[in-house]
Amino acid sequence: MKPAPAAGIAATTSFAARLNLGLLAQAYHACIIACMVALQIRDVPEELRDRLSELASQRGQSLQAYLFDVVSNEARRQDNLAVLDRFGQGTYGTRLSSADIDGALRTARAERDAELGVREGEG
Repeated sequence: MKPAPAAGIAATTSFAARLNLGLLAQAYHACIIACMVALQIRDVPEELRDRLSELASQRGQSLQAYLFDVVSNEARRQDNLAVLDRFGQGTYGTRLSSADIDGALRTARAERDAELGVREGEG
């Protein structure tokens, strides 16, 4: 019969595994931080800085976290506007004219209403 390993060996192994994972997580976090860029805005009026600090405080954020959110939201909004602009110019999506789409919708609705027994002007 083979003796069971001592509890200390299992604990040491699991500690070593946790230590390796912890070091790996720290290395990953350090890489993310090293890859980030710092932005600086000069000549900000004191009143504006105070107002931004107040807004950050109202949201329970630091000024840095609040400004990061503001800049991120602005970038996302510009991306959304670019998508909407593409749709507005007709360079993305259907090649049908609005008259073709309107006609197809009217036809489909008339067929549906006929199947349901709805007379024109009731629905």
